[in-house]
Amino acid sequence: MKKLAALVLAILMFCSVYGVMASEDPYFHTIREALDISEGYAAINETDDYVILILEKDGKTLRVVTMMDESAKELYQTAMAEEDSSAFEMVDAYAWNLPVSYTEEITAMPLEQAELDALAGRAIRDIMREWQCRGFVTSSSGNDKTVISLDYGMYKYSFEVEDQGDMELAKVIKGEVSGFSRAAFDLSCHADGTF
Repeated sequence: MKKLAALVLAILMFCSVYGVMASEDPYFHTIREALDISEGYAAINETDDYVILILEKDGKTLRVVTMMDESAKELYQTAMAEEDSSAFEMVDAYAWNLPVSYTEEITAMPLEQAELDALAGRAIRDIMREWQCRGFVTSSSGNDKTVISLDYGMYKYSFEVEDQGDMELAKVIKGEVSGFSRAAFDLSCHADGTF
């Protein structure tokens, strides 16, 4: 009985520390099931400890977490060592069918479009300072547009910029929400976007 009480206490402490609580009425039993019935956007990330899926369902944004068992961890480590896509397919086939550990609703909201529109004309460097960003990703589209992506909170934002050679000095033309940031896949980041 003491072991059971200690186990329950450990689970509750984990949930408290990481800001999560298992859903009493889980939406999904496996990551695979969640992917199959998700509506709209879905993104997934794997580590040797867990699989995290972020998806839209019933008008909510959910973070679904499956903890890797020993077999999944071994498959993942083998795939990483081999750097072989077929090995990662084996990880997915196995790990995505493990039971979901918990599901939580992401309550952090992205910036409104009006807030992004207000950034027009500002230098990327200034936005990075304000948002406390450490870096950015630059890409170009086929229309000779330069796009810079920044993570802020749980969301990733893409900014079309005037290319001036030094990307930190580039001025924003327009911005939009473009997905979830690395923080959304970090279990130490709470559902409200705080750490």
